[in-house]
Amino acid sequence: MGRWRSRVGGVVVVSVLSVGALAAAAQEQIGTFESLSVAASAVGITSTITNPSGRTQMNVCSVQAEQTVRWRADGTNPTATVGTVLTPTMDPIALPNNAVARRFRVIGTGPSTNAAVNVTCYP
Repeated sequence: MGRWRSRVGGVVVVSVLSVGALAAAAQEQIGTFESLSVAASAVGITSTITNPSGRTQMNVCSVQAEQTVRWRADGTNPTATVGTVLTPTMDPIALPNNAVARRFRVIGTGPSTNAAVNVTCYP
């Protein structure tokens, strides 16, 4: 057990935390990150990003494009002309749960179709 004392305005505050509980709480707050390399074929989020081994599954993901892409979250691959557009100037999209994140697919739309899409997920 660790103990911390703090004196604030004449009041002593004592916090008692179990080291194991503190470590577990800290681990639960750690997100996962992946930079998807997006080209002419649709790709999805790697399963170890949404369901990391030995950790709680990720439940909310934020997706930000570095180049213009198209995406779908129904498990169907988008094409260069079909799917919702996501551009670098748009706010990131939120994938609200693990099931949606696992069905997310993205494809490049530019002339070279090479794009990067950053995905951060949280428990």
